[in-house]
Amino acid sequence: MSLLRSLLLLATVSITLTLFAGELIFDFTTGEVGFNETLPVEKRGVRVARPEEGAEGILVFYDPYQKGKATWPYVEVDARSLSVTDWTAYKSVIIKLENPGQQIPDFKVTIRDQQQKRVTETVILSEKAVGEYAIDLTKLAGKIDLANIRKIDFALSTPAAAISIKLLSIVLSKEAVAVKALDPNRMVTRVYDLRPDLRSARTQGLIVNAEKMDDIQVSNSAWVEGEPRYPSLTISADQKGSLHFGDLGYMTHFSYQLEAVAGEGNYMGLRLRAGGKNMWHGLGAMGAGFPVSGKQQVWKTGLDMADMQSFAFSLTSSFNAHTFRIQKLQFEFLPEVLLEQVKEALTMVSRQKLNLSEREELTGLEKALEAASLKVQGETFRYQDAIDFNACVSDTKQAALELLRRHNARVLPGMTAKQYGVGIADSMTSVFLQGPGSELLPATAYELEMAGNEYESFQVVIVAGENPLDNVKVEVDRPVDDQGNQIDVQAALVGHVRTEPRNYPQEYIGYYPNFILSYQQSCRVEANETVPFWIRIKTPPDAVPGVYRTLVRISGADLKTYEFPVEIKVFNFSLPSGTVIPLAFHINDWALTRFYKVHENPEMNRKLAYQFIDLCAEYKIPYNQLYWEQTTADYRRDYFEKLKYLNDKGLLDGFAWCTLHLTSKPGQSRFQTSYWMSPDDPEIDRFIESVREHMEKWLPLCREFGIADKGYFYAFDEGPMNAATARILSELKKSYPDIPVLSCGRFGSPDIPAVQHLDKWVKIAPRFMTRQELVEANRKAGREVWWYLCNFPRPPEPSFMLEVPAAMPRLFMGMMTQKYQPDGFLYWAVTSWRSQKHEIISYGPRTNWNPETVPGDSEEGNLFGPGLDYTILPTVRVENFRDGLEDHWYYALLAREMKNGTLPMEPELLAEAGEALRVPESIVRSSSEYTVDPLLIRAQRRRVAILLQKLRKRGSQGH
Repeated sequence: MSLLRSLLLLATVSITLTLFAGELIFDFTTGEVGFNETLPVEKRGVRVARPEEGAEGILVFYDPYQKGKATWPYVEVDARSLSVTDWTAYKSVIIKLENPGQQIPDFKVTIRDQQQKRVTETVILSEKAVGEYAIDLTKLAGKIDLANIRKIDFALSTPAAAISIKLLSIVLSKEAVAVKALDPNRMVTRVYDLRPDLRSARTQGLIVNAEKMDDIQVSNSAWVEGEPRYPSLTISADQKGSLHFGDLGYMTHFSYQLEAVAGEGNYMGLRLRAGGKNMWHGLGAMGAGFPVSGKQQVWKTGLDMADMQSFAFSLTSSFNAHTFRIQKLQFEFLPEVLLEQVKEALTMVSRQKLNLSEREELTGLEKALEAASLKVQGETFRYQDAIDFNACVSDTKQAALELLRRHNARVLPGMTAKQYGVGIADSMTSVFLQGPGSELLPATAYELEMAGNEYESFQVVIVAGENPLDNVKVEVDRPVDDQGNQIDVQAALVGHVRTEPRNYPQEYIGYYPNFILSYQQSCRVEANETVPFWIRIKTPPDAVPGVYRTLVRISGADLKTYEFPVEIKVFNFSLPSGTVIPLAFHINDWALTRFYKVHENPEMNRKLAYQFIDLCAEYKIPYNQLYWEQTTADYRRDYFEKLKYLNDKGLLDGFAWCTLHLTSKPGQSRFQTSYWMSPDDPEIDRFIESVREHMEKWLPLCREFGIADKGYFYAFDEGPMNAATARILSELKKSYPDIPVLSCGRFGSPDIPAVQHLDKWVKIAPRFMTRQELVEANRKAGREVWWYLCNFPRPPEPSFMLEVPAAMPRLFMGMMTQKYQPDGFLYWAVTSWRSQKHEIISYGPRTNWNPETVPGDSEEGNLFGPGLDYTILPTVRVENFRDGLEDHWYYALLAREMKNGTLPMEPELLAEAGEALRVPESIVRSSSEYTVDPLLIRAQRRRVAILLQKLRKRGSQGH
C-alpha cells in the first residue's frame, strides 16, 4: 500500500492514546528547533512559541505568504538534537502533532541524509485534531541513506493564510505500520463527483460558494500587486473522505463543464497529483456563451489513482475579475472506452491465419475480457471488480500482442527454409525489436497504391529465430511499368531509441522505432528479434498511371537470399506540391549548426542550413522562425535570404516577421513575460518602437525579395489577450494595417479588445475539436482559425510524441484535418535537440539517441535527428506526417472535382462523392477516440481515390 494512503487511513486520536510503541528520539517540549539561517528573521515566514507551563510541545506559526518571504517556511530538527540518527533497524518514524485550527493544510515532512538526499512526505491534517502520523521507512530505503540522517524539516509551501501547528514528539518504531485497508468488496459507482469536496478545498485568491451543488460558483478579483498571481483551490485527500480517502484506483477519466457567470475569463487548468507524480491539464478560457467542457484519460498515464493526493484547480492568469459556475467536475469509470482500445488489438490478431492453439488462446482472452466486463455493467459494482477489469484490459492487450509475436515467429520463417522470417508491415505500424508483436504480412508479395507526386512507404521486417543473423541487407530494384517508365525507391534501416516510463500512455517502454537511417541498409539481427527496414517510394508529378513492378531482395552472411515482388498501382491523378492548408513551424537552423559545431565555419554553416531547409521542404515543412524577437542587427538578414530561397522555389506560403513577447526588463527571456503590465507602462512604448525599428530595417529588403506580402506578426505565444497586449496590437495595426497578426493567445470570447486585432487565431487541436462554437464565432468575426499541437493535452489526445501509435501523425494531418477543417496548422519545433543530453546518431538498429526533449517527454518538438557526416535523419513520425498531408490532398482534389467539373454529374455519383468527403466515426469519433488500424485508414483513402479517378475519367471521356 502506498505511503500517502497509509497516512490517510490512520485514525486521528487524542493525545493520551498511543498508537505505536517506540523509542523517543526527540521531544519538542524540551528540545531546540532551528530555522532557515540564510534568511533574516523577518523573511523566514515562521516563528515558534512555547505553550503554557505544563503543556506539551511547541506551537509553530506559519505566516501568510507574501512576496519577498520564504516560499517554503520551515523549522528543523538536526542530527545534534536527534538521539538516534541511524534508522536502519527501524521500520517506522512517527510524528506526533496537533492541528488546533479550522484549516486543513498539506503539512510537509522532509527527511534529509548527510549526502543531501531527501524525501518529502505530505501529512494531511484534519481540523482541530491530534494524531500520530507514521512514515514507513521501508519505503524510503534506497531513496536516502537511513544510516546517516542529518535533519528533519517541518514546512508549509506558500501558506495561503496564517496557520499554526503544534509539534509534540518524534518516535522510531521497529514495528511496521499497521493500516486497515479500505474494503475491496465495497460497492462503488461510475462517477465520483468532486463538487462536494470543494467545501473543504484550500483556496488562494479564489472565493468558492459551494452551498448549492447545482450552482457552485467560483470568483476571483482582478490581480493587484501583493496578491497571488495564480489563484487556486486544492482538494486534498483526507481522513474525512475527500478524494475518496485518496483511493480512486479504478477511475479511468476525469471530466468537467464550466460556464462563465460574470466578467471575462482567465486561462485555467487542473493539476492532479497521485503516486508522487503530477499531471497538468489546461482547461482554456471562458467567455459569455462559450463554456469549457471536456474529459481526459488518467488510466495508464503513470498516475497511481489509488494514491490520489490532490486535485488542484488554478488560474494561470488573473487579470480580470471573473465568476464562473462549475456544472460538472468529476472522475469517471468508462469501461466502454477501454474496451474500444483493446478490441482493436484483438481484431488485428483475429485476422491472422492462426493455428488451432493460437485461435483457442485468442478466444480465451476474449472470454476473460467479456467476463470481466460483465462484472462492471450498470451504475454500481464492486471496487475490486473495477480494478480487475482495468487490469484485464491491459493484460489482454499485452497478451494478444505477445501471441501475435509468437505467431509471426512461427509463420514467417517458412518462406526461407526456416533460416529467418520476412514480413511486411504498414508504414503506420510500430515494429519493435522486442516486446509487443506487430501485424506482419508474409512477404510473398505486396501491393501499394499512390498518386503521382506522392510518397508512400512500407516496412520489410526481418524475423530472427534462436540464432542471430549477421550482415542482413535489404535492397529494392527501381520500380518500372510495362512501357519502361520508372519511379524512385529507397531502402534504409529503422533506428530504435530506448524509452523510459512517462506520465502519459505509451505503446511500449523499451527500444522504440524512431529514425530512418538513410546511410544504413544492413545490420546484425539478434536472436528472436524483429528488425524493420523502411522502403520509401516516390512518384514524379507527371507519373504515368498504371502498375509498376519491382523486387525486394534480402541477403546476409551465410543466408539464403530471398526475394519477393512488389506492385505499385499509380492512380490517374497527381497531387499538387505544398499543402492544402498553410503550415507554421519554428525551424532553428542556428541551433542545428551549433550542434554540429559548424557555426564558426561560414561556408559549412550555410551549406548545412540550406541542406536542412531543402530536407524540410521534402516533407512539406516550410522554413520559418516563430520565436525570434525583433532586431535591427545585420545577422537577421540571413533569415530573410532563406525565405527568399524558399519563395523562389514556390514553397513559401507565410512567415513570421518576429515574435511579439512583452518582457518587463530589456534583455529578459521572452518566456518571462510580464503580462501584468499596465497598458500605460513606458516599457510598452519602448517595445512598440523596437518593433517599428525592426520593420523599418527589414520591410524594404523583403519587398525587394518579393516576400513582404507573405509575412505576419506572431503574437504572444499562449499568452492572454489583456489590456497590455491590446494596446501593442492596436498600435502596430495602425502602423502596418496590411500585416496579419497570428497568435496562439488564450481567450474565451471573440469580442474582447485585444482579439479584435487578430487575423489568424491558433488553438490547441483538442480544444479546437471540442469548442466548435468558439471556433465558428471567430470565423464569423472574420478570422482564420488554425490549430496546433504540443505536449499537452496528454495522449490519447493527438500528439507527435514518440510513443503514440505510428499512425497518429498521418491520421491527424489527414483525416482529422479533413473532419474538423482548421484553416492552418502550427507546430513549435522540428529539431528540439538538447546538447547536454543528445549526441550524433551512429548506427542501428539500437541507436545512442536519448529521446527526451522536453523534460519528461519523448521527442516532443523533434521530427528529425542529427546523423553521421552532417546527414539529418527523418523519423517515422515525420514520414507519417507527410503522408497525412498527402491524404488531405485526396479529399481536397475530390472536393475540387465535384465543384469544378465541366459536365453534369449523375446524382448517385455526386452523393457518393459527397459522402466520401465526410470522415466516418469509425475512423475519427472525437479528439481521443479514433482508429489507428492501417487497414481501416487505407480503406477510407482508397474510397476517396477511386471516386476521384471515376470523376477524372468521366471528365476526360466527356472531352
